[in-house]
Amino acid sequence: FHIHFFHYHSYGASLKRRLEDRVCGRGGWHSGGFPCHGKAAFFYGSPGVFSKALTGGSIAHAMVIAWPMSCGGTGTIIELAYGCSIEHQIRGDYKPNMR
Repeated sequence: FHIHFFHYHSYGASLKRRLEDRVCGRGGWHSGGFPCHGKAAFFYGSPGVFSKALTGGSIAHAMVIAWPMSCGGTGTIIELAYGCSIEHQIRGDYKPNMR
């Protein structure tokens, strides 16, 4: 169990835009086309991230990503990703040759 906080870079900004295009103004969890067979949902304000993540199903073995200030600053997107990690891509220090 790890908790990280970091600023995102180009891949992270692009992913956030894709997530916003899919979930802003739409209720429930949305999947398809997200990294790591993931899904995402929008919640107004600053919700309890793990409580809301659990509404998407099991978070065992999942990467839970919170995108605050989403959808025009009205809330938080919570993304679940399964079976891989995109942390380094989001923060911009991914080095595929080091894998």
